Parts: sequence; C-alpha cells; structure tokens
Amino acid sequence: MNVLMITQKVDLDDDVLGFTHAWVNKLAERVAWLYVLALSVGRHELHDNVTLYSMGKERGAGRLRRFVNFNRVVAPLVLRRRVDLVFVHMAPLYAILAAPWTKLARVPIVLWYAHGYVSRKLRVAHWLVDRVVSSTPEGFRLPSEKLVVVGQGIDTGVFKPVEGPRPKRPFTVLSVGRISPVKDYETLIAAADILVNRRGAMQPPKFVIVGDAGTPRQRTYRDKLLTQVQERGLSEFVRFVGSVPHDQIFQYYQMADLFVSTSQTGSLDKAVLEAMACGIPVLTCNEAFGDFLSGLSLELMFGTGAREELANRLLDVLNLGNDDRRSLGSELRYRVVSEHSLAGLADKLATVFREITR
Repeated sequence: MNVLMITQKVDLDDDVLGFTHAWVNKLAERVAWLYVLALSVGRHELHDNVTLYSMGKERGAGRLRRFVNFNRVVAPLVLRRRVDLVFVHMAPLYAILAAPWTKLARVPIVLWYAHGYVSRKLRVAHWLVDRVVSSTPEGFRLPSEKLVVVGQGIDTGVFKPVEGPRPKRPFTVLSVGRISPVKDYETLIAAADILVNRRGAMQPPKFVIVGDAGTPRQRTYRDKLLTQVQERGLSEFVRFVGSVPHDQIFQYYQMADLFVSTSQTGSLDKAVLEAMACGIPVLTCNEAFGDFLSGLSLELMFGTGAREELANRLLDVLNLGNDDRRSLGSELRYRVVSEHSLAGLADKLATVFREITR
C-alpha cells in the first residue's frame, strides 16, 4: 500500500510539531511507500521508503505559490494512482484542497483531527473525507459515523523515566506548551502565588514553563505573564524557558517531579501524555482526561481556572512520599503505553487504511 500524507511540518527541531517526524517514520514501517507533503520542511532523518515534498513555506513561498506546489504534488500522485490513499494530518484545509483530485480518481481520504474546536473548514472536510481518526471522542466533536478513535501517538521509547538516581534539587513543577491565552498560564502563576506567598510553603516548588510565543499576540501575552510573576514576587520561583526542540524536550520531563496543564483546548493534550510516559504525576483541568485519570490513588483533575483547587492538588502531590509518587508515575506510564503508544497508533492507522482501500 502506498500512502500520501499531507501535514504541516516535518522538522526535528520544531518545538511544537517535531513529533510529526516520528509519526512519519513509524507509519513508513507499515506501508510500502510513504509520500509526505508538508507545508514546511526542516531537519529530518527519514526512512528509505519515504519521499518528502515541501509546499515551500520555509523558503518564503507565499500562499499562491504554496497552493501551486500543493497541486503539483497531489494531482499526479492521485490521478496516476501512485497512491492508494491520502492521509491528511491535523489540517482540514488540506483535505478540502485534495478532495477534487481524490474524487476524480476515487482515492479515499482519511483525516486526523484531535481538537475540541469545530470550525467551518472541519465541517466541510468531514463531508468530503471517507474516514476521520482521532485520539479520543472529545477530539472530534461532530456527530459522525466516519469516526474511528485510535488514541494519541506517544513515542514511549523516547519519553520514558530517567534511569538512575535523580540529583538533589527543589521540587520542580513543569508545564509545556505554546505561550497562548488558551493555555491559561495565569491559573498556574496564581496557584504558585498561593503556595509561595499566602501559604508560605517551607520549601516552595520551582515552576518551569517551556514553550514559544511565536505570534505578536502570544508575545504580548507572555509579557503580561512575566509582569504578573514580577509583581507577585515570584521571579525566584517561576522560570520561562522558551522554545525547546521536540527531540530534546524529554529531558525536561525527566527532570520534573510534577507536570501541570491548565490548557483549555478540550482535547487529549499530547504534552500531558508525554509527561505521564516519563513516569511523573500530572495535574490537568482538561475534561478529555476525565476517564483516563480515574481510579487512581490521588485526584489529578481540577476545575478550569480553579486556582485554589490547583494549589490544593499541588500540595497533595508535594506531600506524597517519593515511593508513592514513583508508584503513581509508573501507573500513569503503564496507561500511556497500553493505550497511546506511537507503535499502537501506527498499527491502528494501518488497519484503518487497509479497511478503506479494500
């Protein structure tokens, strides 16, 4: 089976989309040939049965040039039946743009989508594609008979607990994600303020925030957060690291004692699963994790924007003994390996591909 995958970026050094590189290689192991068309291409080390194309954004190509490049790749691959299936990763627009060619050639389209937001583009793409795959039911919020839930894809061979004893250091709380209002970092900073200034914790934790502020709006938001940290006297306790390449981010997880996500996307946040895969406890307000985090020894969910509740949950984890914290982390890693490993995702995608091309 030959597959064309259309995605946003293939770049090992990208802090947000770097994971796509591992997806490409793992999927290539399950098909005869994988053609990949990306909006932008950076550093890569792909398997021999992968042909990589770019729409040219990294070379400064404008929208019209990228549209032309898109069709120059998609049209001949589809119309000449050099591919059996088109797999659109994350971007409904690409499914819409590919549909005229796939309909002519009767080549099916599978769309990956995992986000709580439902746009007009998503509605149109859903009507055009043959299957939708998502990490959870919450990741695709349109009623659909086309939906297949396949889990998230976490490379548990890379995201794994650190080997050997950890060096002595302050208790470290980590959060990873782009610096954007939807991530609601104000709630995390407010919880830090409660612990440090209002409750006077004897050994306050250190808060490390990893993520880029890529747009002017996001940079304005980051400046607002930095002002909050300074005004509350938290500069010693809260640190913004900035962008970290995805193939290096596992080191931050491995050195953390707790991961916190205040994100309000409503989908199964990949960063939370990466932290669990590294064997550290997590706290999240994301409703998509409700079932996944049930039945544990400790309540790991808190309400959206609930600062006092988050501070209480932080204290619960801080007060755990090392053995109990490791045991909790081990259980979380087991759940990720069982339900959301990259290998398992690739197997499920290959099964969907085979069924739809019969």
